[in-house]
Amino acid sequence: MRVLRSPEKPKVQYQLLTPMAAKIYGSKGLSMNEILNLTQKLEQQSKELQQNTKQRLSNEFNEHTKSLQRELEGSQSIISADIHALTEELRSQASTMRLTALSTWAYLLLTIFIALISIQGVLWYQGNQIAQNLATIEQQNQALKTLQNQTFGLRLLTQDGKQYILFPKNKKLSKQWESNGQNVVEMENK
Repeated sequence: MRVLRSPEKPKVQYQLLTPMAAKIYGSKGLSMNEILNLTQKLEQQSKELQQNTKQRLSNEFNEHTKSLQRELEGSQSIISADIHALTEELRSQASTMRLTALSTWAYLLLTIFIALISIQGVLWYQGNQIAQNLATIEQQNQALKTLQNQTFGLRLLTQDGKQYILFPKNKKLSKQWESNGQNVVEMENK
């Protein structure tokens, strides 16, 4: 900012002005009193001009200062409004980001919870199926043992379109006969 200074008084030595004026104006036929009056008049006009210039500069400086203050106040209000708007926008964005992050975490936790419940349900179902299958296998093993006890370990085999009866390893055929139209075979231990 430029600072205006009041003008300094001219450094004219009025004592020298009077003899010079006397020489100049004396040659034109003016008397010493007239020259003195003229000098005083010039001095008075110089003082008035100095006062007027000082007053005009002071008024201009004051007007310039007021204008600068108005401009600064206008700029300050604009900057303040911009800062306030930016602050509000940042707060709004922060709030939106918080809500977005919170909802993302909520969906993530809900997804994990649903996945864990689903896995637990699948494991429970498979555990029940395995338990039922084991119980069925155990029943079939018991039925197989009962059948093997009832058949004395005999097994039936079909190979190349022919049917065979397999006897247990520790048994052998001893006698064969017919009863009610059926073949009967007696087994005995080896």
